[in-house]
Amino acid sequence: MLHRTPREVPPLVTLLEDLGRPSAKQLGKALGVSERTARTYIKREHAPKAVLLALFWVTRWGQQWAHTDAHNDAAHFYSVAMSLQRKNEQLEAVLSKLLQEARFSSANDPVTLEGVSLRDRALLLRNSAPVGSEPMRVTIPNAGVRYAKR
Repeated sequence: MLHRTPREVPPLVTLLEDLGRPSAKQLGKALGVSERTARTYIKREHAPKAVLLALFWVTRWGQQWAHTDAHNDAAHFYSVAMSLQRKNEQLEAVLSKLLQEARFSSANDPVTLEGVSLRDRALLLRNSAPVGSEPMRVTIPNAGVRYAKR
């Protein structure tokens, strides 16, 4: 990703030399200007900054600059991705440890007559269900009952 431009660009003569001295017709066609305008640039050995920058990016210097930027960006984003992956692995380890230690019901978890919470009963039923079976529906008693405010 090209996010900067060179502060100084080589002179037009040097850029054209690096490009193999294109004719005024070739230069005009490449830049989207008339052959006469391109001939004027070549004759005066000067062109607007936009033209110099456009030519710079197709020279070996511009290509090298772009390649270096792309390489540096790739290395940077790879290190960011690896850092995030390590952080994700750490968080997964902490979560796994918490889940292993937190095999208890909450204080407001409804309990059936047998002393097994509905949540645990649903987990047991789901884990014993054959693969590919229909999803299990769990009904919580009195779930639809609204209590009057006191």
